[in-house]
Amino acid sequence: TMFIAAGVYNEGISAQNGATYLGGYDAETGLRDPELYESIIDGTGRTTWSLVKYDGDPAVRITVDGLVFQNANHSEWGGAAMYLRGNMTVNNCVFRNNTSGSKAGGMFIDPSGAEQTIISNCLFEYCNNTAGDQAAAISFEDKANLNALVENCIIRGCTGDVMIYSGVGSVIRNCVVYNNHSSKNGCLYGKG
Repeated sequence: TMFIAAGVYNEGISAQNGATYLGGYDAETGLRDPELYESIIDGTGRTTWSLVKYDGDPAVRITVDGLVFQNANHSEWGGAAMYLRGNMTVNNCVFRNNTSGSKAGGMFIDPSGAEQTIISNCLFEYCNNTAGDQAAAISFEDKANLNALVENCIIRGCTGDVMIYSGVGSVIRNCVVYNNHSSKNGCLYGKG
């Protein structure tokens, strides 16, 4: 487990099999409050993802909780802030001011196995996608084995073709999507 103190970090995280990344700690007291003690992974000046796990689904679940991903700008394959595989949980995170010229302004999920990807209690704000037919906040690779859950998330102030690009096998529930700009497909575009 990696405990990440409040601060701004201009570096990326290469997610390791079975690891847990917890943000929101006061460096002096060790108290945890992700809203008060923001642990920010800042993409300013970087040209790659802020958090990545792209070499196949992890054998043991990876958990990311209480981090802020901001100012990522990535035009290659995947999401601006995150490129993930399956068997991962992203909880209580903020995706702010991220821009992609590819799959998604926030995160791109491309599972290679049947393990579930869970995205919960996250805020996506001011995420943008400049590529046509792609998502501002979250995009899932359309695969037969997709097993994903997005719940209790807020998407606001984002711009793109669609806010969430979903595939067969994904469940989206209890999310609030408002004050966004879609050039084509609105809030949600799904296949299957």
